[in-house]
Amino acid sequence: MEPSQPSWYPTLWKNFGFKPHQSYQSRVLNLEQFETDHVIKLEKDLLDKGLRFRKLNLDKLEEELNVLAQFNEQAFKTSLFYSPGNVDQFVDKFKMLVPSLDQDLINIATYEDEIIGFIFMLPDFNDPLKETCIIKTIAKKNHPRYNRLAWYLSHNAQKIAKEKGYKKVIHALMRDGNASIKLSEMEASKLYSTYKIYAYELS
Repeated sequence: MEPSQPSWYPTLWKNFGFKPHQSYQSRVLNLEQFETDHVIKLEKDLLDKGLRFRKLNLDKLEEELNVLAQFNEQAFKTSLFYSPGNVDQFVDKFKMLVPSLDQDLINIATYEDEIIGFIFMLPDFNDPLKETCIIKTIAKKNHPRYNRLAWYLSHNAQKIAKEKGYKKVIHALMRDGNASIKLSEMEASKLYSTYKIYAYELS
């Protein structure tokens, strides 16, 4: 879910000498205004390239999560503040979380049976009306064959969410300067919240 703390909280860090180091933002899209006609053509273009799409395999959940954990490690190893994760902890945490998720909002992309991308979208458990969902993670392998895959994954997930009756989707915790913010803005999303990471320089 979206982080939450009192507005005065960052002042404590700044008074101690911490300074802003990196900024993030979340944006919210009104799904009632989201057009979905282009998604079918985009999917056909990717299918013609040999890509395939499927849901999380609940019958082989532990095996599936192990593969996703390893894919995740590779996809984000060049990200800011990356540190290697523990695959077993990842699997254990997600096994507990899966029953609360909407399986229709999680999509895995494959090429020749190898996972090459995925989107992790989940309901906003803080929304009492249950009308909001959150795009938390989109990842893909870098290859010309997979151009527009991230765009498809996000737009298809939003299309499914709209069909299921969700009214809003939050594009969560995007780092300032990242291309994902420009893509979100192109969809006419609105700024939802901003965040900063503070750092302290040791002398």
